[in-house]
Amino acid sequence: MAIGIGSTLFHTFASKGTIWADIFPIAGFTLAYTLFNLRRFLGMDWGKAILVFAAFYIVAGLITYAVPDWLRQASNGTTGYLPPFLALAFFGAWVSATGNRAGWYNLTGSAIFVVSVICRMIDPLVCASFPLGTHFLWHVFNGLMLAMLLAATARFGKARAVGQ
Repeated sequence: MAIGIGSTLFHTFASKGTIWADIFPIAGFTLAYTLFNLRRFLGMDWGKAILVFAAFYIVAGLITYAVPDWLRQASNGTTGYLPPFLALAFFGAWVSATGNRAGWYNLTGSAIFVVSVICRMIDPLVCASFPLGTHFLWHVFNGLMLAMLLAATARFGKARAVGQ
């Protein structure tokens, strides 16, 4: 709900203040869901989960930082979403490799995210001939992706008993 409220605020009253209402819930969900993958789907204890989490986001941040400016501009700023995409794909593959079906939900979420990013990337190109554009599809597919991840959480995210 926080993501929807924040996004609505920013898209309705775009300002330096409301952009944070858009960014913080998305970032918070991304980071929390990554930890959820590590703890619930991969069964890591807190210490190991924090180490893997930190290492992953350091590497993902460096990869994102290394993206050339021309690609950042050509992709309509979507390269900033590289870390969440990499998290879904990487941890989805890892969770799937353990036999946990939640991994397939993450991988499906990453595929939906690719479609979403494409809609955002092409929006400036489409708006001249189709004034509605494709930005709304960015939001629709992101909502579908979030639904997929929340379904994985509901179906496969139960806490494990000690020793399992």
